[in-house]
Amino acid sequence: MVLQMVMQQDLQIFIQAEWVTKNEGAGAWLNLAFNEEYKVSTIKLYDRPNTDDQITASHLELDDGTRIEVGELPNDGSVKVINLGEEKVVKNIKFVVDKVSDSTTAVGLAEIEVLGSKAK
Repeated sequence: MVLQMVMQQDLQIFIQAEWVTKNEGAGAWLNLAFNEEYKVSTIKLYDRPNTDDQITASHLELDDGTRIEVGELPNDGSVKVINLGEEKVVKNIKFVVDKVSDSTTAVGLAEIEVLGSKAK
């Protein structure tokens, strides 16, 4: 799978592509590694839009040591918005799946959006 990163004029970062594991469930993770630091304000997560594979508990780990409990993602592929409050300066964001539905055979995300601006 190839993830595409597009910088837009308003400095929103969009990572777009479906991330699907090979027969994984709880414990699966995805790490976004940027070449430079970004001030991140919001992260948007979209579960895969099928009713069989659902993330029922998850969290984000930022490289500054912050852990953010995300919880369950909507099973219809709609957005779960995580507002960080105070902007965080990061180069890495790790999404970790903590729990999945009993019917899950291949956990993943339809999309993840990281909104922010260059730190420098």
